[in-house]
Amino acid sequence: MANFGSGSQLMGALHQALLMSHVASVGGGFNPADYLPGYDLDPDPAAVTGNDGYPVIDAPDISGSGFHYGQNTTLRQPTIKRGIYNGRDAIRFGANKCLVPDPTRLTYGPANTLVCICTPSTSAEYVIKGGGGEGGPALISGFASPLEYFIATGAHERASYGASISGPHIFTICKTDDSGNYIGYLDDVQVFSNAVIGSDDWNSFGVEVIGAFTPGTSNYTGDILRAFHFNQNHAGTSGLADLIAAAKIFWGI
Repeated sequence: MANFGSGSQLMGALHQALLMSHVASVGGGFNPADYLPGYDLDPDPAAVTGNDGYPVIDAPDISGSGFHYGQNTTLRQPTIKRGIYNGRDAIRFGANKCLVPDPTRLTYGPANTLVCICTPSTSAEYVIKGGGGEGGPALISGFASPLEYFIATGAHERASYGASISGPHIFTICKTDDSGNYIGYLDDVQVFSNAVIGSDDWNSFGVEVIGAFTPGTSNYTGDILRAFHFNQNHAGTSGLADLIAAAKIFWGI
Protein backbone atom coordinates (compact mmCIF):
# COMPACT_ATOMS: atom_id res chain seq x y z
CA MET A 1 0.00 0.00 0.00
CA ALA A 2 1.31 3.46 -0.84
CA ASN A 3 2.43 5.69 2.01
CA PHE A 4 0.83 9.11 1.70
CA GLY A 5 2.42 10.48 4.88
CA SER A 6 0.51 12.64 7.34
CA GLY A 7 -2.96 14.05 6.83
CA SER A 8 -1.53 17.53 6.25
CA GLN A 9 0.85 16.17 3.61
CA LEU A 10 -2.03 14.42 1.88
CA MET A 11 -4.15 17.57 1.92
CA GLY A 12 -1.21 19.55 0.56
CA ALA A 13 -0.73 17.05 -2.26
CA LEU A 14 -4.44 17.10 -3.08
CA HIS A 15 -4.46 20.92 -3.09
CA GLN A 16 -1.46 20.99 -5.44
CA ALA A 17 -3.17 18.47 -7.72
CA LEU A 18 -6.31 20.62 -7.80
CA LEU A 19 -4.26 23.69 -8.71
CA MET A 20 -2.52 21.79 -11.51
CA SER A 21 -5.88 20.53 -12.75
CA HIS A 22 -7.31 24.06 -12.74
CA VAL A 23 -4.31 25.51 -14.59
CA ALA A 24 -4.59 22.75 -17.18
CA SER A 25 -8.32 23.36 -17.61
CA VAL A 26 -8.21 27.07 -18.49
CA GLY A 27 -7.35 26.40 -22.12
CA GLY A 28 -3.85 27.82 -22.13
CA GLY A 29 -4.79 30.99 -20.24
CA PHE A 30 -4.21 32.20 -16.69
CA ASN A 31 -7.02 34.22 -15.10
CA PRO A 32 -6.06 36.07 -11.89
CA ALA A 33 -9.75 36.69 -11.16
CA ASP A 34 -10.11 32.96 -10.48
CA TYR A 35 -8.09 33.48 -7.29
CA LEU A 36 -8.66 37.01 -5.97
CA PRO A 37 -11.20 39.85 -6.18
CA GLY A 38 -10.37 43.37 -7.33
CA TYR A 39 -8.58 42.37 -10.56
CA ASP A 40 -8.36 45.54 -12.69
CA LEU A 41 -5.21 45.56 -14.85
CA ASP A 42 -3.55 42.92 -17.03
CA PRO A 43 -1.86 43.87 -20.34
CA ASP A 44 -1.34 40.24 -21.37
CA PRO A 45 1.47 39.29 -23.80
CA ALA A 46 -0.75 36.48 -25.13
CA ALA A 47 -3.23 39.15 -26.30
CA VAL A 48 -0.57 40.93 -28.38
CA THR A 49 -0.95 40.34 -32.13
CA GLY A 50 1.88 39.23 -34.41
CA ASN A 51 4.37 36.42 -34.71
CA ASP A 52 7.48 35.84 -32.63
CA GLY A 53 9.78 38.84 -32.90
CA TYR A 54 7.09 41.29 -34.04
CA PRO A 55 6.96 44.76 -32.45
CA VAL A 56 4.40 45.33 -29.70
CA ILE A 57 2.04 48.12 -30.71
CA ASP A 58 -0.83 47.22 -28.38
CA ALA A 59 -0.87 45.17 -25.18
CA PRO A 60 -4.59 44.84 -24.41
CA ASP A 61 -5.81 44.85 -20.82
CA ILE A 62 -7.66 41.53 -20.49
CA SER A 63 -9.04 42.35 -17.03
CA GLY A 64 -11.99 44.11 -18.67
CA SER A 65 -11.18 47.46 -17.05
CA GLY A 66 -9.93 49.04 -20.28
CA PHE A 67 -6.50 50.14 -19.08
CA HIS A 68 -4.64 49.19 -22.25
CA TYR A 69 -0.95 49.88 -22.77
CA GLY A 70 0.91 50.21 -26.04
CA GLN A 71 3.55 52.02 -28.08
CA ASN A 72 2.94 53.92 -31.32
CA THR A 73 6.50 55.18 -31.75
CA THR A 74 8.27 52.55 -33.85
CA LEU A 75 11.72 52.92 -32.30
CA ARG A 76 10.26 52.51 -28.81
CA GLN A 77 8.27 49.33 -29.46
CA PRO A 78 9.32 46.26 -27.47
CA THR A 79 9.19 42.78 -29.02
CA ILE A 80 6.77 39.90 -28.53
CA LYS A 81 8.44 36.57 -27.80
CA ARG A 82 6.27 33.51 -28.32
CA GLY A 83 6.36 30.42 -26.15
CA ILE A 84 9.73 31.02 -24.52
CA TYR A 85 8.74 30.45 -20.87
CA ASN A 86 7.14 27.04 -20.39
CA GLY A 87 5.36 27.59 -23.69
CA ARG A 88 4.10 31.03 -22.62
CA ASP A 89 4.67 34.42 -24.24
CA ALA A 90 6.56 37.44 -22.95
CA ILE A 91 7.23 41.03 -23.93
CA ARG A 92 10.95 41.67 -24.38
CA PHE A 93 12.28 45.12 -23.58
CA GLY A 94 15.60 46.67 -24.54
CA ALA A 95 17.26 49.99 -25.28
CA ASN A 96 14.65 52.78 -25.48
CA LYS A 97 11.68 50.35 -25.43
CA CYS A 98 8.59 50.86 -23.25
CA LEU A 99 4.80 50.78 -23.07
CA VAL A 100 2.58 53.72 -22.08
CA PRO A 101 -1.15 54.14 -21.36
CA ASP A 102 -3.30 53.72 -24.47
CA PRO A 103 -4.95 56.04 -23.71
CA THR A 104 -5.96 55.70 -20.04
CA ARG A 105 -3.67 54.64 -17.21
CA LEU A 106 -4.59 52.50 -14.22
CA THR A 107 -4.91 54.77 -11.17
CA TYR A 108 -4.11 53.23 -7.80
CA GLY A 109 -6.49 53.43 -4.86
CA PRO A 110 -5.54 53.22 -1.17
CA ALA A 111 -5.26 49.39 -1.15
CA ASN A 112 -3.19 47.50 -3.70
CA THR A 113 -1.67 44.20 -4.74
CA LEU A 114 0.71 44.40 -7.71
CA VAL A 115 2.15 41.24 -9.26
CA CYS A 116 4.89 41.34 -11.88
CA ILE A 117 6.30 38.16 -13.43
CA CYS A 118 9.51 39.23 -15.08
CA THR A 119 13.26 38.84 -15.41
CA PRO A 120 15.65 41.33 -13.79
CA SER A 121 17.50 43.88 -15.89
CA THR A 122 21.23 43.90 -16.58
CA SER A 123 21.12 47.72 -16.39
CA ALA A 124 19.52 50.02 -13.82
CA GLU A 125 15.97 50.89 -14.89
CA TYR A 126 12.32 51.02 -13.87
CA VAL A 127 10.26 47.93 -14.69
CA ILE A 128 6.96 49.58 -13.70
CA LYS A 129 6.96 53.34 -13.09
CA GLY A 130 4.32 55.23 -11.14
CA GLY A 131 3.38 58.90 -11.11
CA GLY A 132 4.58 59.76 -7.60
CA GLY A 133 7.87 61.04 -6.28
CA GLU A 134 10.89 59.75 -8.19
CA GLY A 135 8.58 57.57 -10.27
CA GLY A 136 6.97 55.66 -7.45
CA PRO A 137 5.23 53.48 -6.66
CA ALA A 138 7.60 51.42 -8.75
CA LEU A 139 9.34 48.14 -9.30
CA ILE A 140 12.95 48.88 -10.20
CA SER A 141 15.78 46.63 -11.36
CA GLY A 142 19.57 46.77 -11.45
CA PHE A 143 20.05 49.48 -8.84
CA ALA A 144 20.99 48.22 -5.35
CA SER A 145 19.75 44.69 -6.13
CA PRO A 146 18.15 42.76 -9.00
CA LEU A 147 14.63 43.95 -8.15
CA GLU A 148 13.18 46.35 -5.58
CA TYR A 149 9.95 48.04 -4.58
CA PHE A 150 10.33 51.82 -4.32
CA ILE A 151 8.41 55.03 -3.67
CA ALA A 152 9.70 58.35 -2.33
CA THR A 153 6.82 60.81 -2.58
CA GLY A 154 7.24 61.94 1.01
CA ALA A 155 9.83 59.96 2.94
CA HIS A 156 11.15 56.73 1.48
CA GLU A 157 9.77 53.20 1.15
CA ARG A 158 12.26 50.85 -0.47
CA ALA A 159 12.85 47.13 -0.14
CA SER A 160 14.77 44.45 -2.02
CA TYR A 161 13.42 41.10 -3.17
CA GLY A 162 16.86 39.52 -2.80
CA ALA A 163 20.54 40.00 -3.50
CA SER A 164 20.90 37.28 -6.13
CA ILE A 165 18.01 36.71 -8.54
CA SER A 166 18.13 35.49 -12.12
CA GLY A 167 15.60 34.20 -14.60
CA PRO A 168 11.86 34.83 -14.33
CA HIS A 169 10.27 35.17 -10.92
CA ILE A 170 6.98 36.34 -9.43
CA PHE A 171 7.40 39.67 -7.65
CA THR A 172 4.44 40.78 -5.51
CA ILE A 173 3.94 43.94 -3.45
CA CYS A 174 0.91 44.42 -1.17
CA LYS A 175 0.13 47.68 0.58
CA THR A 176 -2.66 49.67 2.22
CA ASP A 177 -1.94 53.38 2.55
CA ASP A 178 -1.41 54.65 6.12
CA SER A 179 -1.93 51.20 7.64
CA GLY A 180 0.25 48.30 8.76
CA ASN A 181 3.16 47.08 6.66
CA TYR A 182 3.97 46.92 2.98
CA ILE A 183 4.75 43.29 2.22
CA GLY A 184 6.73 41.75 -0.61
CA TYR A 185 6.91 38.20 -1.92
CA LEU A 186 9.50 36.58 -4.16
CA ASP A 187 7.51 33.74 -5.70
CA ASP A 188 5.80 32.13 -2.69
CA VAL A 189 8.24 33.41 -0.04
CA GLN A 190 7.65 36.60 1.93
CA VAL A 191 10.92 38.56 1.73
CA PHE A 192 10.06 41.85 3.41
CA SER A 193 7.45 43.41 5.69
CA ASN A 194 8.14 47.02 6.62
CA ALA A 195 6.08 49.71 8.30
CA VAL A 196 4.08 51.88 5.89
CA ILE A 197 5.20 55.51 5.71
CA GLY A 198 2.18 57.80 5.78
CA SER A 199 3.56 60.31 3.30
CA ASP A 200 4.23 57.62 0.68
CA ASP A 201 0.65 56.83 -0.32
CA TRP A 202 -0.15 55.10 -3.62
CA ASN A 203 -3.64 56.58 -3.85
CA SER A 204 -4.24 58.73 -6.97
CA PHE A 205 -0.95 57.79 -8.63
CA GLY A 206 -0.97 55.41 -11.58
CA VAL A 207 1.00 53.08 -13.83
CA GLU A 208 2.64 55.69 -16.06
CA VAL A 209 5.24 53.63 -17.95
CA ILE A 210 6.08 49.94 -18.28
CA GLY A 211 9.74 49.24 -19.01
CA ALA A 212 11.25 52.69 -18.44
CA PHE A 213 11.51 55.76 -16.25
CA THR A 214 11.37 58.11 -19.25
CA PRO A 215 9.85 56.93 -22.53
CA GLY A 216 12.53 56.73 -25.21
CA THR A 217 15.45 56.39 -22.81
CA SER A 218 14.93 52.94 -21.30
CA ASN A 219 17.71 50.62 -20.19
CA TYR A 220 15.46 47.79 -18.99
CA THR A 221 16.81 44.65 -20.63
CA GLY A 222 14.37 42.09 -19.28
CA ASP A 223 11.24 40.19 -20.23
CA ILE A 224 7.81 40.78 -18.71
CA LEU A 225 5.81 37.57 -18.75
CA ARG A 226 2.80 39.19 -17.10
CA ALA A 227 1.95 42.13 -14.83
CA PHE A 228 -1.42 42.48 -13.13
CA HIS A 229 -3.03 44.45 -10.33
CA PHE A 230 -5.80 44.13 -7.74
CA ASN A 231 -7.44 47.10 -6.02
CA GLN A 232 -7.32 45.29 -2.68
CA ASN A 233 -4.53 44.31 -0.31
CA HIS A 234 -4.32 40.51 -0.44
CA ALA A 235 -1.22 40.01 1.72
CA GLY A 236 -1.30 36.75 3.64
CA THR A 237 -4.50 35.44 2.07
CA SER A 238 -5.04 31.90 0.88
CA GLY A 239 -6.16 33.30 -2.47
CA LEU A 240 -2.82 34.99 -3.03
CA ALA A 241 -1.00 31.79 -2.04
CA ASP A 242 -3.10 29.83 -4.54
CA LEU A 243 -2.53 32.41 -7.29
CA ILE A 244 1.24 32.30 -6.83
CA ALA A 245 1.27 28.49 -6.68
CA ALA A 246 -0.75 28.30 -9.89
CA ALA A 247 1.46 30.93 -11.56
CA LYS A 248 4.55 28.88 -10.72
CA ILE A 249 2.99 25.89 -12.46
CA PHE A 250 1.77 27.93 -15.43
CA TRP A 251 5.12 29.59 -16.16
CA GLY A 252 7.34 26.77 -14.92
CA ILE A 253 9.00 28.84 -12.18
